[in-house]
Amino acid sequence: MNKNNLTKMTGKKINNPFIKQSRSKKFKKKCFLCIFFVFLFLILAIYSIFFTNLFEIKSIKVSDLKKVEKSELEEIIKAQIESRSSFFPQKNILFFSEANLLNQLSDYNFLEVDVKKSLISGLKITITERETRYILEEGDYFYYLDESANIVKEQKICQNIEQDYANTSSNTDELLLTEENNKNCISLKDEILKDNYYPVIENINKNNSRVDLDKKRAKINQEYLNFANKIFNDFGIESDFRVKKFIIDETRETLKVKLYNNILVFFNLKDDQDGQIKRFILLRNEYRDRLKNVEYIDIRYGDKIYYR
Repeated sequence: MNKNNLTKMTGKKINNPFIKQSRSKKFKKKCFLCIFFVFLFLILAIYSIFFTNLFEIKSIKVSDLKKVEKSELEEIIKAQIESRSSFFPQKNILFFSEANLLNQLSDYNFLEVDVKKSLISGLKITITERETRYILEEGDYFYYLDESANIVKEQKICQNIEQDYANTSSNTDELLLTEENNKNCISLKDEILKDNYYPVIENINKNNSRVDLDKKRAKINQEYLNFANKIFNDFGIESDFRVKKFIIDETRETLKVKLYNNILVFFNLKDDQDGQIKRFILLRNEYRDRLKNVEYIDIRYGDKIYYR
């Protein structure tokens, strides 16, 4: 008599201890097999990751570079791949640290760095560089800036002339040599800027640096940059009345422009930009010859123009 018939006759459910033991054995067997395969998978995974070249970075592709040499960045990436400073091998595509790479590339101040990792194609790094829009001249350096005053790169032009003066004695020959170095420095700057197509902003206020190297940007507000760019473009490329430099000093709310004929032109940062530029262009066109020996032109005060 089977279990079902016996249950119908007695009206009671009967548990067979032998059936219960059989089910328990099957369950334990399944658990054992699951644990065994998980353990086996972990061993194979650890072996594949740490003791084979299956996950090694086999290729590095850096794209969209224009100003920085690709080989220069590839050397930085290779150095990180070969680094043994971390417990996790950087040559492994799974453990390659994007954060560490971005930190190493921070000095370049790129606009964007996109890192993609693939078991098939290796590392693919796409870089968006900042575009130069202005040049800030401060001391012995040129700082190339983007449209928001972020530093794209810096260039040291010549040795510190003031330091030379401090280190020299009263010997006349040494002082003459330092003065000669100073002249050479100015000539070198002029040579670099000769074929320049960007607005040049010179900070002559030695007590207030406009460079923040920690943040990799220049401390020049956007209003100033936009007005300077507009003046630079609107003045055109005429050899005598085109813009040579914009001058930053202690004066506030004033934009000073030095022309190639050495005339200084003063604009008001808070006044109508178009109106001021139109007044200057009208003056330039009508009185060009009369302005040749002028020291400065002041456009800051409404419709009135002052010059000397």
